Amino acid sequence: MSITAELKKSRIIAAVKDEDSFNAALSSKAGVVFLLKSDLLSAEETVRRAHESGKKILLHVDLMEGIGKDEAAIKFIAEKIRPDGIITTRPNIVKCARAKGLYTVFRVFLIDTQGLNSAIINADKLSPDAVELMPGLVPELVGKFVKEGRAVIIGGLISTKEQVEKGFRAGAIAASTGQSELWN
Repeated sequence: MSITAELKKSRIIAAVKDEDSFNAALSSKAGVVFLLKSDLLSAEETVRRAHESGKKILLHVDLMEGIGKDEAAIKFIAEKIRPDGIITTRPNIVKCARAKGLYTVFRVFLIDTQGLNSAIINADKLSPDAVELMPGLVPELVGKFVKEGRAVIIGGLISTKEQVEKGFRAGAIAASTGQSELWN
C-alpha cells in the first residue's frame, strides 16, 4: 500500500522522538510513523523494526544527527537506511529525496503572510508528495495547499480529536501528533 493510501486509511501519524514513544507507536493503530529525532547509528535498526511491525516510517532528516543535509546524505539514507520517506523543511532536500524515489513530506511553518506565500510557491515548485502544515491549528489554510497528487497533513500543537477533525474537514488527509492517546 502506498504511503498516501495508508495516510488516508489510518488518518493519524504517530510522531515520535524517543524509544518509549516509538514502542508505543509500533503497537498503535497508526499506520505511519514520523521519526522526529534519530541518528545515523540507530536509524537503520529503527526503520527495520517499524517495517517488521507493518508500519511505514519517515525520517525527519533535518533533525537527524550524524549525517549531512545534502545529496550524498539523502543517497545514503535511501540506499542504506531505506525508510519509506523523509520529512524536511529544506527545498534542496525535497528535490534530492524525490530523485532517489523517497516519499517526501515538505514541512512548512506558517507564521505570517510572507511565509505562507513562500510556502505555497515552494510547494508548487517542488511537487512534494505531501505538505505538512505547522502549526496544524490553522484549518482555514489547508485548502491553499490542496492540489491534485499532493496530500496535506496537519501537525504541530495537535492535542485533541476536535482539532484533528477540523483539519480533516478542511481537506487534510492526515494529522501528525505526538499525543499517543490520539494514535488509536
